[in-house]
Amino acid sequence: MRCLLLLIVSLLVAPANVWAQSSEASADVAPQARADDQPRPKPAYLIELVEFCFDEPPTAALSAKDVLQRLSQAAEEGSGVEVIQTFHLSAVAGQESRVQVERLTAIITGVSQSPIPSRTGQGQAPPIRSMQQVELGTSLTVKAQPADSKISIEVRYAASRIQGERPEDGPPDIVSFTIQSQLPVVSGQPVLLGSANGGSSSSYTALTVTEQ
Repeated sequence: MRCLLLLIVSLLVAPANVWAQSSEASADVAPQARADDQPRPKPAYLIELVEFCFDEPPTAALSAKDVLQRLSQAAEEGSGVEVIQTFHLSAVAGQESRVQVERLTAIITGVSQSPIPSRTGQGQAPPIRSMQQVELGTSLTVKAQPADSKISIEVRYAASRIQGERPEDGPPDIVSFTIQSQLPVVSGQPVLLGSANGGSSSSYTALTVTEQ
């Protein structure tokens, strides 16, 4: 009878000990983070910059809306606009992205007559052309980040190029300009970033930012 009582008591006590050990073991397990608590990737954007000019002489009467509308119409009709250059650049929110294209080119800076007579004895020797290496090119720097329902853009666009035909006996016309701006844009909607006017030519720069 005494042995039977000891057996019953041990059976009653054993589950309590097992439960206590199980509770202590589960307390040491770290809770897993929920999917909502995981860090989300930063937004990414596709930047498109187009520098272009119209087939007709420039006019100061065109507004930014008119320029963009004519650019859209020319893209649909396939005429009326000349694209000077186009850039496509990917950017991550809050990080600066940059693309740069440069080249060295030789230009004539002046012409002088040679004091040495021609070896054939007929007149003077050919003129001497002074040459100089210049660096021309384009750079685009963009920083984009979300701003409520829009995208805040910091952009700097700089270009330098030879305009028109190169003269044989003198330096060519070199056009250099820089457009720097900070503005809010709507994803997928082009904005007129700026324009460069000079003489009988004029170029416009349109920027489109699309969230990926």
